[in-house]
Amino acid sequence: MTTRDKSNDDQKDIEAIRYAIDAGLTTIDTAEMYAGGYSETLLGEAIKNYEREKLFLSSKVRGDNCSYAATKNACNNSLKRL
Repeated sequence: MTTRDKSNDDQKDIEAIRYAIDAGLTTIDTAEMYAGGYSETLLGEAIKNYEREKLFLSSKVRGDNCSYAATKNACNNSLKRL
């Protein structure tokens, strides 16, 4: 379940990510635990118009998702959000 903080300005976060990419950032780190996965959703929105081959994304799984099946499921969920 993604957790959106309604007081957060999502558009400013998206603009900040885009500004960083435009300034040369190519590696972006996120995690399923950041805002319950919502950070991945914002990141996906921010990068949707960029050449994906030029960006390196890494996302981490929570400690309770460390079994093979849970890790695979967590990765699939992260990919959907991204």
